Amino acid sequence: ARVTAENLATGEVLAAEADEFGDFWFHQVGAAEWRVYAEAEGYLTRVLEASTAAEDRNMGPVELYRAE
Repeated sequence: ARVTAENLATGEVLAAEADEFGDFWFHQVGAAEWRVYAEAEGYLTRVLEASTAAEDRNMGPVELYRAE
């Protein structure tokens, strides 16, 4: 899956690819509010909100649903 994070204040976009276990990382992320998109062929795009304003965050499991 391709995962992108959009800084809601500045519009900065970070991108990562999930590994074979579905794990992904963004490094050196600034303190901000983020909108995170997870996309994979044949699946619906998942959109999540995250904040790194107070601390680093772990998104936890992000489930993707098959597009029908």
